[in-house]
Amino acid sequence: MGAFYLKTGDYQGALLRYKDATAADPTNVAAIFGLAEAQRSLGKTADAARYYQMYLEIVPNGPKSKEAIKALKTLQPGK
Repeated sequence: MGAFYLKTGDYQGALLRYKDATAADPTNVAAIFGLAEAQRSLGKTADAARYYQMYLEIVPNGPKSKEAIKALKTLQPGK
């Protein structure tokens, strides 16, 4: 559901759905990445960076790891 909300531009709705998913399963990497994307779209860069980092800690070579690294570089220049 979160992915649908992200695609349609309902970032707050996506954030809520992804939070529900991580509450049920705190290691759900798809939901963690979705939280990062939703937070970034809402302009909450510190929260987005935290979730991208969490994603990378769980699955450093995961399917979205390159996207997470790229996003972190834009959110945290100089790190």
